[in-house]
Amino acid sequence: VMQGRVSRAGINFQESLPAFLALGILALVQQVELSQAASLWLLLRIVYIPCYLFNLIYVRTVVWLGSLICLIYMAIRLL
Repeated sequence: VMQGRVSRAGINFQESLPAFLALGILALVQQVELSQAASLWLLLRIVYIPCYLFNLIYVRTVVWLGSLICLIYMAIRLL
């Protein structure tokens, strides 16, 4: 059961990583300061993994939404 959770958490991370990397590279190219949002996104994604492993459903949802908000904020700042 735990191995399946680890696998699914990894897949979930891989789904959001390309968007994060694209936004990060654009921020560097356009010289937009997004280090706090990027750091928060990374922290939330690290916290997400144990939440997923231990099936903390509501906490996991809040953490995931927080990381999504970071990505949206980064995209808006780049406009």
